Amino acid sequence: MILKVKKLILYFIFTILTINVSFAEEIKFAQLSDIHTSKEKNIHGTRLLPYSYQIFNDALFQIKNEKDVDFIAITGDGINLPQKKLANEFIKIMNNTKIPYFWVFGNHDVSKLACFDSNALLKILNSKNKHFKLNNIYDSFDYKNKFKIIVLNAVIETKLTSSGFIDQNQLCFLNNKLNEAKDKNQLPLIFIHHPINPPYYGSKHHEIKNSNDIKEILHKYNKPVFVFQGHYHIPKIEKLNNVLYISAPSLIQYPNAFRIISINKMENGKILIKIESRKTNLNEYSKLSYEKTKNKELYEINDYQEYEF
Repeated sequence: MILKVKKLILYFIFTILTINVSFAEEIKFAQLSDIHTSKEKNIHGTRLLPYSYQIFNDALFQIKNEKDVDFIAITGDGINLPQKKLANEFIKIMNNTKIPYFWVFGNHDVSKLACFDSNALLKILNSKNKHFKLNNIYDSFDYKNKFKIIVLNAVIETKLTSSGFIDQNQLCFLNNKLNEAKDKNQLPLIFIHHPINPPYYGSKHHEIKNSNDIKEILHKYNKPVFVFQGHYHIPKIEKLNNVLYISAPSLIQYPNAFRIISINKMENGKILIKIESRKTNLNEYSKLSYEKTKNKELYEINDYQEYEF
């Protein structure tokens, strides 16, 4: 009997050690996109602007109750209009979660025409966000040694447009950071609002004008790259060559959802990414947006998806 108990103990110890060895490095984070917090009192099409704060807080409540979340990545349009007051309120709510976060700016967040540009928002954000401080509107930082987080910005701030553009300086920056990742044996994780690879091709005025230039750099890298993007409000995951493009659902309109993402760099050299989609618990609001949604199949999400590289 004693021998059997000892064997069982050894078995459990071996199992735990095996699990720890099989996953050399792991990160887990939430991706929130197109939240559009607003003081609007009217619903705009499918966008539930009057309920934006309730939906936002519901998502954050779910994330706070999720175990082992390393950080929250906001892939643009945290606020519906480029206003200092809205930005300060948004940052205050994020700080109250006590979870590290960074904010990739979208076209609704900033505008030179509204006298609230990226540099103004970045200054406020850096003064109040103690965890992630970006040196520029596009930047990068190493995370847990095995991951390189790259933040890109394609917002055109000098005119009213939903299109994006990445200038030559930023293209060179991306190329250099990918080379750094290769030298350090890191997995590049790219976060951007405008999609490099759109989840839908019927909306030319939302695309990055020179997206092919970015794709050329990414595909030439010839090692796994994960791109997290927003803007279209259409949830889709697509693998092209070495790149997995992960387009986020929107919080402000159906399916009123966010994602929990786990990435494992395993000892055998393979990479496993697990993507869970979580809808808001405020079903009565989501139903309002659903009823107004055309082409509903475009906005449907899978609860769970898994990819191995």
